[in-house]
Amino acid sequence: MKRITTILLSVLLTTNIFAQKNLSNELDSASYAIGCIIATNMADEISSMGLSQDMFINGFSDMMKKEKMSIPTDQLHSIAEKYFKKIQQNEEADMQEQCLKNSDWLLENKKNKDVVTLENGLQYKIVKKGDGKETPTNNDQVVVHYKGSLIDGTVFDSSIDRGEPATFPVNGVIPGFSQVLERMTVGSTYIAYIPSDLGYGMRGAGSVIKPCSTLIFEIQLLEIKKGNVSTEEAITEEVEAPTSDKKQAKKNKKK
Repeated sequence: MKRITTILLSVLLTTNIFAQKNLSNELDSASYAIGCIIATNMADEISSMGLSQDMFINGFSDMMKKEKMSIPTDQLHSIAEKYFKKIQQNEEADMQEQCLKNSDWLLENKKNKDVVTLENGLQYKIVKKGDGKETPTNNDQVVVHYKGSLIDGTVFDSSIDRGEPATFPVNGVIPGFSQVLERMTVGSTYIAYIPSDLGYGMRGAGSVIKPCSTLIFEIQLLEIKKGNVSTEEAITEEVEAPTSDKKQAKKNKKK
């Protein structure tokens, strides 16, 4: 119920229960300003739980004003808990469906004669074999063009669309991406099909990459910068894949 308590406090500051329409002093102005700031996210949060904003505010107002309740107070907690349990069950069902859908997609993709499937489930296809002789190691940096998408075709990030290659350590990206890079020579273009356990797993990333998502990357290896990354310098944490509103801020960080 901690989340509910936070929301109730937020609504207290965003409704006209205590708000002063005539801001007569500094306290009134500060209270109103803070209410507006908190309200920025309140509508989306209430909506994400599937709640009626009007009924939510009515219930809060009735309780604060000690007016006659539409629901007996001894039933409030049980009704709320039942609702949140239903939400949790729906989320778990959606998760199972998402995982099964992505697993089935990989099994079907595995049948493609041009697709190589490794023991750990990672899949890739060679679109173009480069003329280079060396492949990058775990301690190298690479310069690549890439486009990342989901199995439904949704593109979540693309250096190709930005028109600027990305540079990063081989060991600074998700495992599936690194493992494909280590098989490529300069000038090669591969398509990697990365199962979720070699990507973002059950947590997903951002608002686009859901838990259990298979990631599809078109990768063009442009340059290898040999031995330029020590263990201490390497990026060891997986960086959230940029979504459309974060591309510029994370242009050279991905997966």
